[in-house]
Amino acid sequence: MSAQLAIQFISPQNGQMVNNGQSLHVSAYVTLSCGAPTCAGGRYDAAQLHVTAELFRDGLPVSASRMSFTGDVSEFACEIALHGPGRYELTISAMDGNSGMAGRARCSFGVRP
Repeated sequence: MSAQLAIQFISPQNGQMVNNGQSLHVSAYVTLSCGAPTCAGGRYDAAQLHVTAELFRDGLPVSASRMSFTGDVSEFACEIALHGPGRYELTISAMDGNSGMAGRARCSFGVRP
């Protein structure tokens, strides 16, 4: 069995309530499932990963953004547009185009009025 990518949310956290605003800072660690890190120029080069954040409300996609490597080991981040108060689900997907490794994680959070 080959290694896959593991995604751990930094922000937002599952179940968190955030303030209403025009955008939300999204960040996550993307590593191999065995725990090996991704980094610039390393064996598992962060530049080879395509990481996206997609925001859903009532089961429908409302925003999406490509996540960029922050320069810190295994950390990717982006800003994503919010669409008013309510409950949201955020999905982060990552794929290494060279090896075919992939991973996906979801969290739910709320936006205060």
